Amino acid sequence: MIVFRKKDDVYLEVVEGDKGDLKTLSQYFTFKVPGYQFMPAYRNKFWDGHIRLYNTVDQTIYAGLWKDIIKFSKEKDIPVEFEGKPGDFPGVNKPLDDAVLDDFVKKLEPKAKGKSIEMRDYQVEAFKAAVNQQRVLLLSPTASGKSLIIYSLIRWWRQVHDRKILIIVPTVGLVSQMISDFKDYSDGKFKDVQGIQAGASKVIKSRVVVSTWQSCYKQPENWFAQFGSVIVDEVHTAQAKSLQGIMKKLLVCPDRVGLTGTLQDTKTHELVLKGLFGPINKVITTKELMDRNAVSDMKVSIHGLQYNKTDRAALPNDYQGEVTFLVNHKKRNEYICRLAEKLEGNTLVIFQRIEHGKLLFDNIETKKKKFYVAGETDKDEREYVRKISEKKDVIIVASLGVFSTGVSINNLHNLIFAHPSKSKIKVLQSIGRVLRKSDNKDIAVVYDLVDDLKHYSRANFALRHAAERSKYYKNEKFEVKFKKVNLDDEDPTKTR
Repeated sequence: MIVFRKKDDVYLEVVEGDKGDLKTLSQYFTFKVPGYQFMPAYRNKFWDGHIRLYNTVDQTIYAGLWKDIIKFSKEKDIPVEFEGKPGDFPGVNKPLDDAVLDDFVKKLEPKAKGKSIEMRDYQVEAFKAAVNQQRVLLLSPTASGKSLIIYSLIRWWRQVHDRKILIIVPTVGLVSQMISDFKDYSDGKFKDVQGIQAGASKVIKSRVVVSTWQSCYKQPENWFAQFGSVIVDEVHTAQAKSLQGIMKKLLVCPDRVGLTGTLQDTKTHELVLKGLFGPINKVITTKELMDRNAVSDMKVSIHGLQYNKTDRAALPNDYQGEVTFLVNHKKRNEYICRLAEKLEGNTLVIFQRIEHGKLLFDNIETKKKKFYVAGETDKDEREYVRKISEKKDVIIVASLGVFSTGVSINNLHNLIFAHPSKSKIKVLQSIGRVLRKSDNKDIAVVYDLVDDLKHYSRANFALRHAAERSKYYKNEKFEVKFKKVNLDDEDPTKTR
């Protein structure tokens, strides 16, 4: 038997437990970190490569894992008990009457560019789940209207409690975009909100605060004490220790909602996020959004780039060496540039290394306007690019970091992955950039370049990562077409 009770809104603590049962609990919530063997702390023998979610020293575990503790109890046949009032454990109380929440949603009367809109059924269900469970991790893809879900929650919380509400977003651009969305939804009437970013005052004068995690993670615990509700958008950034530090400083903050479109396929990552926020609630899938005509149709065009024997033999054996080889490959870069030039509509070319992005930008020859967007591009220039792309056909060469997270452009027709990315999150969120609907777009196309440099029986890193991306596309039920491209052809784009 193990007995837990609430310590605060971050942790549960063990107040009673058999030593053997507690050892089993510790083992159950201990996991290896993927890639731990390559990390300096492991190599220098400061760390064994494991994450332990149950702290055996102070006998605490993240409060958001209470459902997983029940699962542990059933699987290991070890009785557990939660000591305290039902209200100590979010989601245990009887849900609010649906009629109350439906009436609130109806009276919200959101607008978009001055026109009345209705919350979609899945948005309403996500809102209800967050209100009733208090702690929840909403899994909702890009272009599903997450900002409207957030807006409905802050309006509800402002009505039911008098404490402040903290919204954390990953980038400076999203601070102003989120505030702009709130203004739009309220037709300019909602003004009780302020943004915090680098250089801005940390003195809070509004009930609702939108901040990047970088702008507030160094604040002391007493600064966070003013907040009774927290929402973290693009919550996968909670991998960062600084964001975990923020959540741990919110000791008296019962409402904890995380939103993201994707989660990494590792138990460690998922359980840490569930611990910080709560159980996962899958709101809707991208395929379901397509079937509802809520986003653009999309297909994936996989271009299998074929290299000659000399290239295959010259390929370095290490990952970074392979990436350097690929982004400097003349014929590969020429293919990307010619492909971007030939595509109709607005085209987004995604790079990761700055020197690669600049090379592509310089070598794209087009009558269209072309723009280069990276981390150093200021927010006014990014906003200008966004606005002009709504009116004209352009080619945007953009860094993966900038455009994989949260930048909203409705009128994108084509996406070219110029960098052989292995990150599921960044790939799927970049795809989300082309899913937004516009009046002159029926379908969006993602061009996934697969670098086949297999030498004898050894598959190169990029080829292996491409196989993983193919699994993502299959899981998301995207339409996929494949074709081989011989880079030694005079004009390989003719076979497109």
